[in-house]
Amino acid sequence: MSYVKLDNLAIRPGPLGNTLASQYALNAGLNSPDNAPDADPDADGSNNLVEWLHGGQAGVSDAGRHLLLLNLTPQGEFRFNNFRLVNAAQYGVTYTYQYSTNLVTWTAFTPETTLIQPDVPGYELVESRVPAALVTGQSSLFIRIAENIDGSSSIPAGLVAPTLPMSKSAMPPAED
Repeated sequence: MSYVKLDNLAIRPGPLGNTLASQYALNAGLNSPDNAPDADPDADGSNNLVEWLHGGQAGVSDAGRHLLLLNLTPQGEFRFNNFRLVNAAQYGVTYTYQYSTNLVTWTAFTPETTLIQPDVPGYELVESRVPAALVTGQSSLFIRIAENIDGSSSIPAGLVAPTLPMSKSAMPPAED
Protein backbone atom coordinates (compact mmCIF):
# COMPACT_ATOMS: atom_id res chain seq x y z
CA MET A 1 0.00 0.00 0.00
CA SER A 2 1.38 3.42 -1.00
CA TYR A 3 0.67 6.48 1.00
CA VAL A 4 1.98 9.96 1.65
CA LYS A 5 2.55 11.27 5.12
CA LEU A 6 1.75 14.94 5.58
CA ASP A 7 2.99 16.93 8.51
CA ASN A 8 1.61 20.35 9.44
CA LEU A 9 -0.78 20.66 6.51
CA ALA A 10 -2.73 23.89 6.65
CA ILE A 11 -5.46 24.88 4.22
CA ARG A 12 -6.37 28.53 4.28
CA PRO A 13 -8.76 30.44 2.07
CA GLY A 14 -6.95 33.13 0.13
CA PRO A 15 -8.00 35.80 -2.30
CA LEU A 16 -8.45 34.14 -5.68
CA GLY A 17 -6.49 36.80 -7.56
CA ASN A 18 -3.49 36.44 -5.29
CA THR A 19 -3.58 32.66 -5.61
CA LEU A 20 -3.78 32.79 -9.42
CA ALA A 21 -1.05 35.44 -9.63
CA SER A 22 1.24 33.30 -7.46
CA GLN A 23 0.52 30.25 -9.63
CA TYR A 24 1.25 32.32 -12.76
CA ALA A 25 4.63 33.27 -11.25
CA LEU A 26 5.32 29.65 -10.22
CA ASN A 27 4.59 28.54 -13.79
CA ALA A 28 7.16 31.10 -14.93
CA GLY A 29 9.76 29.38 -12.73
CA LEU A 30 9.69 31.74 -9.75
CA ASN A 31 9.83 30.43 -6.18
CA SER A 32 9.02 32.07 -2.86
CA PRO A 33 9.31 34.97 -2.14
CA ASP A 34 9.61 35.96 -5.82
CA ASN A 35 6.24 34.41 -6.65
CA ALA A 36 4.26 36.59 -4.21
CA PRO A 37 1.49 38.63 -5.89
CA ASP A 38 3.11 41.93 -4.88
CA ALA A 39 6.66 40.87 -5.83
CA ASP A 40 8.38 42.35 -8.87
CA PRO A 41 11.46 40.12 -9.19
CA ASP A 42 12.25 41.34 -12.71
CA ALA A 43 12.10 45.02 -11.60
CA ASP A 44 10.05 46.05 -14.63
CA GLY A 45 7.53 48.06 -12.59
CA SER A 46 4.73 45.45 -12.78
CA ASN A 47 4.21 43.12 -9.85
CA ASN A 48 3.15 39.50 -10.37
CA LEU A 49 -0.54 40.35 -9.95
CA VAL A 50 -0.34 42.95 -12.72
CA GLU A 51 1.70 40.56 -14.88
CA TRP A 52 -1.05 37.93 -14.51
CA LEU A 53 -3.88 40.40 -15.18
CA HIS A 54 -2.26 41.68 -18.38
CA GLY A 55 -0.24 38.75 -19.72
CA GLY A 56 3.17 40.07 -18.78
CA GLN A 57 6.21 37.90 -18.18
CA ALA A 58 6.76 37.30 -14.50
CA GLY A 59 10.49 36.97 -13.89
CA VAL A 60 11.53 38.52 -17.23
CA SER A 61 11.65 42.29 -17.60
CA ASP A 62 9.08 43.28 -20.19
CA ALA A 63 8.96 46.99 -19.42
CA GLY A 64 8.59 47.66 -23.14
CA ARG A 65 5.22 45.87 -23.12
CA HIS A 66 2.96 48.77 -22.25
CA LEU A 67 -0.02 47.50 -20.31
CA LEU A 68 -1.94 50.65 -21.24
CA LEU A 69 -0.80 52.57 -24.29
CA LEU A 70 -2.44 55.70 -25.63
CA ASN A 71 -2.54 56.56 -29.33
CA LEU A 72 -3.73 59.73 -31.05
CA THR A 73 -4.90 58.92 -34.57
CA PRO A 74 -4.31 61.29 -37.50
CA GLN A 75 -8.08 61.97 -37.36
CA GLY A 76 -7.69 63.30 -33.81
CA GLU A 77 -9.28 60.32 -32.03
CA PHE A 78 -7.83 59.17 -28.75
CA ARG A 79 -7.44 55.39 -28.69
CA PHE A 80 -5.75 53.15 -26.22
CA ASN A 81 -4.54 49.56 -26.20
CA ASN A 82 -4.49 47.23 -23.26
CA PHE A 83 -3.95 43.54 -22.63
CA ARG A 84 -6.47 41.45 -20.70
CA LEU A 85 -7.35 37.89 -19.78
CA VAL A 86 -9.50 36.20 -22.43
CA ASN A 87 -11.78 34.50 -19.89
CA ALA A 88 -11.55 37.15 -17.18
CA ALA A 89 -15.03 36.50 -15.78
CA GLN A 90 -14.10 32.84 -15.24
CA TYR A 91 -11.47 34.05 -12.77
CA GLY A 92 -13.72 36.66 -11.16
CA VAL A 93 -11.90 39.53 -12.90
CA THR A 94 -13.56 42.61 -14.36
CA TYR A 95 -11.79 45.51 -16.04
CA THR A 96 -13.35 48.94 -15.43
CA TYR A 97 -12.22 51.93 -17.48
CA GLN A 98 -12.06 55.25 -15.65
CA TYR A 99 -11.16 58.84 -16.52
CA SER A 100 -10.17 61.89 -14.53
CA THR A 101 -9.33 65.50 -15.24
CA ASN A 102 -7.43 65.99 -11.97
CA LEU A 103 -6.08 62.55 -10.88
CA VAL A 104 -8.26 62.78 -7.76
CA THR A 105 -11.81 62.11 -8.88
CA TRP A 106 -12.28 59.09 -11.18
CA THR A 107 -15.41 58.28 -13.18
CA ALA A 108 -16.19 55.00 -14.94
CA PHE A 109 -16.84 55.10 -18.68
CA THR A 110 -17.40 52.62 -21.45
CA PRO A 111 -14.93 52.93 -24.31
CA GLU A 112 -15.82 51.84 -27.81
CA THR A 113 -13.89 48.68 -28.60
CA THR A 114 -12.44 48.96 -32.11
CA LEU A 115 -10.27 45.82 -32.24
CA ILE A 116 -9.69 42.61 -30.30
CA GLN A 117 -6.90 40.27 -31.36
CA PRO A 118 -5.17 37.29 -29.76
CA ASP A 119 -1.99 37.94 -27.84
CA VAL A 120 0.03 35.44 -25.81
CA PRO A 121 -1.99 32.31 -24.90
CA GLY A 122 -4.91 33.20 -22.63
CA TYR A 123 -4.71 36.95 -23.32
CA GLU A 124 -5.94 39.41 -25.91
CA LEU A 125 -4.95 42.85 -27.10
CA VAL A 126 -7.87 45.28 -27.03
CA GLU A 127 -7.91 48.61 -28.86
CA SER A 128 -10.56 51.06 -27.69
CA ARG A 129 -11.64 54.58 -28.53
CA VAL A 130 -12.15 57.26 -25.88
CA PRO A 131 -15.62 58.77 -26.43
CA ALA A 132 -15.34 62.22 -28.03
CA ALA A 133 -17.63 63.66 -25.35
CA LEU A 134 -14.96 62.97 -22.71
CA VAL A 135 -12.23 64.72 -24.68
CA THR A 136 -14.13 67.76 -25.95
CA GLY A 137 -13.38 70.89 -23.96
CA GLN A 138 -10.90 69.24 -21.58
CA SER A 139 -7.48 70.72 -20.91
CA SER A 140 -6.34 67.48 -19.26
CA LEU A 141 -7.67 63.95 -19.23
CA PHE A 142 -6.30 60.75 -17.72
CA ILE A 143 -7.37 57.15 -18.34
CA ARG A 144 -6.83 54.17 -16.05
CA ILE A 145 -8.03 50.61 -15.78
CA ALA A 146 -9.32 49.36 -12.44
CA GLU A 147 -9.17 45.60 -12.09
CA ASN A 148 -11.70 44.10 -9.74
CA ILE A 149 -11.05 40.56 -8.54
CA ASP A 150 -14.00 39.02 -6.76
CA GLY A 151 -15.14 42.48 -5.70
CA SER A 152 -11.76 43.73 -4.45
CA SER A 153 -10.44 46.68 -6.43
CA SER A 154 -6.80 46.70 -7.44
CA ILE A 155 -5.49 49.67 -9.39
CA PRO A 156 -1.86 49.23 -10.37
CA ALA A 157 0.03 52.51 -10.44
CA GLY A 158 1.49 51.78 -13.88
CA LEU A 159 -1.89 51.78 -15.58
CA VAL A 160 -2.64 55.50 -15.68
CA ALA A 161 -2.21 57.13 -19.08
CA PRO A 162 -2.47 60.86 -19.68
CA THR A 163 -4.50 61.63 -22.77
CA LEU A 164 -4.40 65.43 -22.74
CA PRO A 165 -2.61 67.67 -23.32
CA MET A 166 -1.66 65.89 -26.50
CA SER A 167 -1.87 67.35 -29.95
CA LYS A 168 -1.77 66.11 -33.49
CA SER A 169 1.54 67.94 -33.92
CA ALA A 170 3.06 65.53 -31.40
CA MET A 171 2.15 62.58 -33.60
CA PRO A 172 4.55 61.11 -36.13
CA PRO A 173 3.54 61.67 -39.77
CA ALA A 174 0.99 59.21 -41.10
CA GLU A 175 2.47 56.37 -43.13
CA ASP A 176 1.46 56.05 -46.76
